[in-house]
Amino acid sequence: MSAVSARSIATIDAALDQARTTLGATGAPAAWTGRYYQLANRIAWTLWLRDHHVDAVFAHVLFEQDNSHQPTTAHELTAAIEAAHDELGIPPEAVAGWATTVVLPASP
Repeated sequence: MSAVSARSIATIDAALDQARTTLGATGAPAAWTGRYYQLANRIAWTLWLRDHHVDAVFAHVLFEQDNSHQPTTAHELTAAIEAAHDELGIPPEAVAGWATTVVLPASP
């Protein structure tokens, strides 16, 4: 998280705490505001939309063997996202039907 204003940080923390509670997530708040903030924020935002009657879904799209960054196998990407969900403590059933991970081949 890169917010610096105390008010912004409090707003972000409250939104992430609400998402953690709604999802029944067991991960530490520090996981949600630290290393996995971008993922946690996107999941929380999608959840907020759904709570406000928007039929939103979250698709985490990853590209295997992307030579523009760090070539990574589909298995490595899937393992990394599973580890992130584990650290965030998100039960799979809490996001079933509205959140998924998709691994696509990178363009040559």
